[in-house]
Amino acid sequence: MPTFPLRLQKALSGGKPYIGSKVSLISTAEIRYEGTLHTVDTKNSTISLAKVQSLGTEDRPTDYPVTPQDEVFEYIIFRRSIIKELTVREPPKPQCYLPQDPAIIQWSIFLIFILYLI
Repeated sequence: MPTFPLRLQKALSGGKPYIGSKVSLISTAEIRYEGTLHTVDTKNSTISLAKVQSLGTEDRPTDYPVTPQDEVFEYIIFRRSIIKELTVREPPKPQCYLPQDPAIIQWSIFLIFILYLI
């Protein structure tokens, strides 16, 4: 099992302070991924990232070099056991929070910005 920096322990044990953070993840195959921390599933020992880009093995030594990919994946679910390193690049952006209400199961905010050029 990888060792993560102490500041990530709460997020990786099911806490939510780092959900929404931009993170960099390096797998045991030495491939780096960047995306937004979406979920931490302690039951299944998985971590999911959203809006993920694979940056390949870069200059890390490996028997199987991988080139960076241009595609941005909607999400990728990683097994915690194959994560070598996880680093927070940017903390989560402040969000609007609803009051604690047991009637609310899930919510989302969609913001639409329209720019008119004259």
